[in-house]
Amino acid sequence: MSGDEGARPVPPPPPLPFGTGVPTGYQPPQATNTNAIVAICCAAGAWLVCPVIPAIVAIVFARKAEEEIAAGGGVQRGQDLARIARILAWVHLALIAVSVVVVLLIVTSVRVQS
Repeated sequence: MSGDEGARPVPPPPPLPFGTGVPTGYQPPQATNTNAIVAICCAAGAWLVCPVIPAIVAIVFARKAEEEIAAGGGVQRGQDLARIARILAWVHLALIAVSVVVVLLIVTSVRVQS
């Protein structure tokens, strides 16, 4: 008879108290950068409500969001939102500029013909 026959199995360790540990392989969800959300809302507002000021605000906030996301090291998301907001705002400002030039050309050509 060996000495191991009468030994009881060792119980598993007790579970960790609630909220003290992160399960293996679990990553908390990434939060969307607030400046990226503001930028996309302003870019959409530039197309729907007021033409110039929200577009400029969207460009500023998109730039700030891209810098924060890059500096965050993967903690935040929203890079695509910021990029889309920046593109929408620049396209909108370009169309406004072209429209102003066209209107000025029309007005000056009408004055010349009169």
